[in-house]
Amino acid sequence: MTIERLPIGDMLCQRSGLPRHEMIWYNSARTSEELVNALQYLEPNEDFRNKWQYQNLIYMAAGYLVGKLKETSWEKLVQDHQGTNGRIVQSPDAV
Repeated sequence: MTIERLPIGDMLCQRSGLPRHEMIWYNSARTSEELVNALQYLEPNEDFRNKWQYQNLIYMAAGYLVGKLKETSWEKLVQDHQGTNGRIVQSPDAV
């Protein structure tokens, strides 16, 4: 899989081209970073944007990306923002 060509919008809309590949992560001791790195070896069965396919790994990768961009982890972001009406990223224009 060419993860470099997969925009975040396609990740969140479940249009990655990857089928579920559940066994790579389910009940696994692998870290989020290891799972994100493993994405490059998974075989798509569709081109991205071609078909909606539910995919847990891609959502995990999106959370991992947000954590990297915020210089922390997704889990820490969620924990630190509990009780803030679910806002992890807040626009300065938000009321």
